[in-house]
Amino acid sequence: DPLNPDNADPYALAAFLLGYPSSGSIPVSAPINAYINYYAGYAQDDLRVNPNLTVNLGLRYEFEQGLQEVNNRLTVGFDRDRSWPFQVPGVTLKGGLEYAGVDGYPTHQSDPSKAKFAPRAGFAWSPNAKTVVRGGYGLFWAPHQYAGISSTGLGTRGFTQTTDMVATRDGGLTPCAGCSIVNPFPNSINQPTGSAGGILTGAGGTVQFNDQFRKSAYVHQYSLDIQRELPGRIVAGIGYIGATSRHLGLGGNDNATLNINQLDPKYLSLGSALLDQVPNPFFGNPVFGNFADQPTITRRQLLRPYPQFGDLLAAQVSGGKAQYHSVVVRLERPIANGWGGRINYTFSSNKNNIFGELNQFSNNSGDRNRPLNSYDVDAEYAHSITEQPHRLNFGLTGELPFGKGKAHLSEPGIARVLFGGWAVTATGYFQSGFPAAIIQSTNTTGIFTRLQRPNLTGTSPATSGNTDSHYDPSCGCIANWFNPAAWSTAPAFTFGNSPRTETDMRTPFKTQTDVAFQKVEPIGGSKQVMVRFEMINIFPT
Repeated sequence: DPLNPDNADPYALAAFLLGYPSSGSIPVSAPINAYINYYAGYAQDDLRVNPNLTVNLGLRYEFEQGLQEVNNRLTVGFDRDRSWPFQVPGVTLKGGLEYAGVDGYPTHQSDPSKAKFAPRAGFAWSPNAKTVVRGGYGLFWAPHQYAGISSTGLGTRGFTQTTDMVATRDGGLTPCAGCSIVNPFPNSINQPTGSAGGILTGAGGTVQFNDQFRKSAYVHQYSLDIQRELPGRIVAGIGYIGATSRHLGLGGNDNATLNINQLDPKYLSLGSALLDQVPNPFFGNPVFGNFADQPTITRRQLLRPYPQFGDLLAAQVSGGKAQYHSVVVRLERPIANGWGGRINYTFSSNKNNIFGELNQFSNNSGDRNRPLNSYDVDAEYAHSITEQPHRLNFGLTGELPFGKGKAHLSEPGIARVLFGGWAVTATGYFQSGFPAAIIQSTNTTGIFTRLQRPNLTGTSPATSGNTDSHYDPSCGCIANWFNPAAWSTAPAFTFGNSPRTETDMRTPFKTQTDVAFQKVEPIGGSKQVMVRFEMINIFPT
C-alpha cells in the first residue's frame, strides 16, 4: 500500500533491481582558487644590563589580507543598508549578500588590521645566587581563522548549485515515469548562477555569510615569576600569568553564528500578537522564494530588520573578549640520591563572552551554541565553559632501596637480579569541574532567538554526594547532579534570567593517577634489558 508504506520495505531490493531510486542529489561547483596574503617581520635584542639583570626587547609586525579568490567567486559579507530594487507595501526592504568585486564591494573577506605591531619585553633578575625573578609582556595578533569554503553561504553561495533527484511526481505513490538510476535528473542539472542574483540571493530563506566587519583578534599576555632554591636541592616557585583578549570570534572554535535578523527585543511587549497571521506582501512574487507561497505571514516576520529573509547568520563576528588570571605554585627537585619530581598547583579564573565553546560535559551543538540576544552579546560575558579553577599536577620518581649500592640486597645473587634496581614513577592530576550551561528545552521568546534560558528561583543548584552516589545504572549515567528546583520555566516572550554559565555548581571533578615500575638490567657490554610495568588510572572515578 503506497499510502501506508512498510518501514521494513520488503520490496526495496526489487526497486533497486528495477532502477527505481528513492532520493539523491548532485552538486555542481564552480572551480574555487582561494588564497590569503600574509607577511611578517620582527626584530629582537637581548641586553645584559649587569651580571644580575638581562632584558629582552622585541617588535614584530604582521600584514594580512582577508581571504580572496582568484576569479572573485566569493561572498565577502552582507550589506545591511543597500535598498532593494523590489519594494512592497508596509515594509522597507534592504540588505543582501556582497559579492567580491561586484558593485564596488571589496575582493576579500573580513577587515584585518593594517597596523599589527606586536611589542614584546621581558627580564630576568637574580638578586642573589639562589633567587631568580622573571617577568614579561607581549602583544600577540591571532591570524584569521576562515571557515572552509562551502555552499552554505560562508564563502561561495551562488557558485555551487545542487539538483535533487526526481524519484516521483505524485508524492511518492508511484515511481516517476522515465526516471531511474540511469536517468535520475530528467529536467537537466542546475548550473551555478554565480553572483547573478546579487542582493536578491537567498530571499525567503536562511543566509549564512562571513561578517565583513570582523577585526583582527589580539591578546595582551603578561607574567611575573619568582623562583627560590631551598635546602635539599628543592626549587620553589610562585608566578602570575594573565591574558586580556579582544576582537575574538564570538563563535569560538565551533564557528557558531550570530543571527542579525533577530527581532528587536522591544517587540517582546507585543506578546502573542507577534504570532498573528497578517496579509503577506510577498505573496505571489517568486523573487521572495518560500515567502511567496502563502497569502498570510506572521506579524513577527514583517517586523524583522530584513523581513524578506529568514535567519541571517553572521559567522566569525569579532565581538568576543576574554580575561584570564592565574597563580601557579610549584615545587621541583631533580632526581638525586634516589628520588625527585615535580608538583604544581594552578588557581585560575577565565571569563569571556564566547558562546561557541564546549567541554566534554556540555555539548554545544545546535541551538545551545548561540547567544541569548543578538542585540546584546556583552551580556554573555561570564565564566568560560572551559574554566577549571583548580588543577594539581604531579610527577614523582623514586628508586626502591634494593640492589647494587642500595641498603638491601646489595650482594650479587638471584634475589638482587629479581628485586634490585627497580624504580617507581607516579604521575597524575586533579582538576575541578567545568561550569554548566543551562538552557530550556523549548524556546518561546517569539523573536527568532536561538535559545531561551530558565529563570533562577534562588534555590542552590548544588547537590550533595559524589559521582558514585548519583550513578544511575538504568541509563549508565550520572543522574540528578544538579538540583532542578534552582530553575523555573521562563514565561513566553521573555529571555529568562539565568547566566550563560553556572558556577554555583560544576560538572564532576576529574582525577587520574598512573604508576609505573621500571627496572634496567645490564646484560654485558653496552647492552641492557628494560622491564616495565604500567598501571593506568589506578583510582578510577
